[in-house]
Parts: sequence; C-alpha cells; structure tokens
Amino acid sequence: MDGEAISPRLAQEARLLVALLRSARLSLLFGEPGSEKSAFLQSSLLPLLQRRAEDQPPPVPIRENSVVVPFPDRRARSGSARRKREVVVVFDDWSGPPLPALHASLWRAAASNEPETHTAAPPLTESIRALSERLDLQFIVILDRFEEFLRLSAQREGITEFTDALVEALNAAPLPASFLLSMDEAARPALAGLRRLVPGFDDFSLKLPAVAAAAKSTPISAPIAEVPATPAPVEAAPAPRAAPHTRARPTPPAIKQPTPVRAPIKTQDVYALIENTLSHTASDNDCEPFQGSQPGALAPERVAPPPAPRVRKPKKSKASAWPEEFKAEPAAPPHEVPPEAPRRRRQPKPTLIGRCTALLSRWWRSPRKSD
Repeated sequence: MDGEAISPRLAQEARLLVALLRSARLSLLFGEPGSEKSAFLQSSLLPLLQRRAEDQPPPVPIRENSVVVPFPDRRARSGSARRKREVVVVFDDWSGPPLPALHASLWRAAASNEPETHTAAPPLTESIRALSERLDLQFIVILDRFEEFLRLSAQREGITEFTDALVEALNAAPLPASFLLSMDEAARPALAGLRRLVPGFDDFSLKLPAVAAAAKSTPISAPIAEVPATPAPVEAAPAPRAAPHTRARPTPPAIKQPTPVRAPIKTQDVYALIENTLSHTASDNDCEPFQGSQPGALAPERVAPPPAPRVRKPKKSKASAWPEEFKAEPAAPPHEVPPEAPRRRRQPKPTLIGRCTALLSRWWRSPRKSD
C-alpha cells in the first residue's frame, strides 16, 4: 500500500478507527483477503495518531552549567496541555512468550530511562497505570496479526498468562489505555472464548476492504511533481473496451394506458333508473309467489300477533269478610275550601286638584243654554 496515494475510502476508515480508539476501550479490525491491514496501520493509522504536538516526547533540557535536573520527564507541563500524551504501542511478535515482550514494548514506547528492576513482569494493568501516572501518558496498544495468537495452542508457554492479563485489562476500571485487535476476517470464529469473558467484546468493529476494491476510488492526495507530462495511452487499458459489454440495457419507459372515455349521463336516465329500482323493490316485497319462484329465495317471514295480556282478577278485600258492625267507617271526604273572592282594588282618595279638574270637565261637557 503506497502512503503517497491513499484512497478516500481507506482515509475515511482510518479517521473512523482513530475516533474509536480515542473513545472505546476495545476495537476490532477485520481485514478481507488482500487488504494489507499491517500496511494500512503503518501508513494510514499511525500518522493520524501521532499528529498532535503534545503526543511527541518532550526534549531533554540541555544546560550549559553542570547542574543536573533530576527526572525531567516528571516536571509539570504548561496549563494549556490538559490532555495526556498519546503513546502508540504496535505489537506483532507472537514467536515467544507474548506478555514479557509486550511489557518491554510498553517501556520502550514510553521512552522511560528508568531501567526495569522487576525480577518478574508485573500485571499488565498495574504496569500501564504506573507508567501513566508517572509520565502522564495515554496508551494505545495495537495487537497486529492477532490471528497468529489465536492459532497457538493453550498448552504453550505464556499463552494462558497473556490471555488472563488481556481479559483483566479489558474488564478493569477506568484504565488509561485502549486496545485494537487486528486480524483476518477468517479468524472471527476463534474469538468465541474472549467474547464470553469480555462483556461487549465486539461492540466496536471495522472491516477493512481489499486493496483492489479500495483502489477503485480516485486518490485524494498525490504529489504534483510526480504527475507525468503525457498521460498513458488509452488503448493499453482493457477496462474501457469491456465496459460496453457489462453495461446494463436501459429500461424502456412505461407506456401509460389511455383513460377510458365515459359516456355522458342524462338526468332523465338517472330518474328512470331510480324509478325502475324502486318498482322492483316494491314488487319483490309485495308478491309472495314471485319470491318463492326465484331460485334460492327465502320464504316470507310471518309475524305472529303478540299474546293478549292477562287480566288479573281483583282481589277480595279482607274487610269484606268481616261483619258489618266490625267494618270500618268510610273516610270522610276532604273539606272543600270555597274559592276566595277576588279582591277589589282599592282606589286612591281624590285630591283637591283632582276634584276641581273633574268639576271643570263636567261643566265643560254639560249642554249650555244660548242667550
């Protein structure tokens, strides 16, 4: 895989894989046959991970005098650098015991000048936490060609110890490290054992296509100086000649069916149809023999008259069986209250002015004698 010309698809998957490594504890990378995943990690993934300035190891301070500065890597950094420095560890040596070799790769990638004084390798989780706290680091551990480790026998020296250490690191509490397992697509079924031990083992995975499939897209970056002045002859490429044979025939356009023309309906025809339907309905309900003559016609329903209500005989009063002297006297009719006479409206007393007015009007209406 050429690092100077990267297809857009591989560049996009490299950016996606970087985002997964910086957000998830475990990521899986499956490569199809011919994908060259190891070259993809070296040429596309590692440049994106080592692009930040704070990811580079700090330079050793050089002083003109003879004053020795103890532990220059433990000095406090400026307040602007809040994130930890990322350290990428690529491990692909599965020929010997893998756990001691991975410990050596961690110390080598951390650029620690302190020699290892441990007689036995400490647990992987403790080693990562110790280096992270002392040097303010964030580890990204890439286990390349992991299918070779899956093919090793469990009875081999160091295989069980490495598996236990890896499972402990993946299930540990917040750990300043993320892991990437890179393997072939055919090794996916061999991950069943780790899938049972690690919850959410295959939540974040990426499938790397083959180089032939990824090379179909146009390169996104290429040096201008290396572009030839005269393009290659088109006749030498057999792809354009085979294109007409593989081109699919265009689908003929769908023919729209003509809409049937409806005959105009007159109002007289509508009324005649309604009258004809009503007459047939009336004749079907009135003619009982006609209904019986039709095939499948139902017999007319006969409605029986409702039964006459039962007349109850008046019950004999218990008082009728008693002698006359013991019978109770009939109750007296209620006292009728005579209707109240209408009240006369009280007329007001005439006043002096009223009397004078009445006398004047009477005098005026009386006949007068002529002189």
